[in-house]
Amino acid sequence: DYVILTHMDIDHAGGIGLVKHAKKILISEPEWKAARGSHPRYLKRLWSGIDVQSFPDREMDLLGDGSVQLLPMHGHSAGMTSVKVCGKEGFVIIAGDAGYVRDSWEKEILPGITWNKEQARQSLKKLHAYGIDPACRGILMTHDTEPGSDLITL
Repeated sequence: DYVILTHMDIDHAGGIGLVKHAKKILISEPEWKAARGSHPRYLKRLWSGIDVQSFPDREMDLLGDGSVQLLPMHGHSAGMTSVKVCGKEGFVIIAGDAGYVRDSWEKEILPGITWNKEQARQSLKKLHAYGIDPACRGILMTHDTEPGSDLITL
């Protein structure tokens, strides 16, 4: 039903056509605004003719039950968003490119490409705080090559 785009960089929005029939394809307002601009990291033809909807630039409870929360994690891009998925046994964060690998949030190492370095630092601090929470079952970094569990129980 929902596709949440963490951001619109080519390597994250390239497959959007494969899910174009989802009921809702969502992106944060600042990311959508930046993606429709003229920055070379965005290829508008990837989402041309696809109904992409934006959501407000704030923490948001997507389904109204606390199970899926959208978290602003700006810095790598103008409106980078992470997704917190919660269950009875804890939560997991899908961090997108707020950082590239586990060391990013553990040691607060900035992503190689940043839209705004100070916002990126603040986002990594937030991820670090989530990561040390005993309820955290994992922070999934998009470009992490570290082997991990194939199953996370929430």
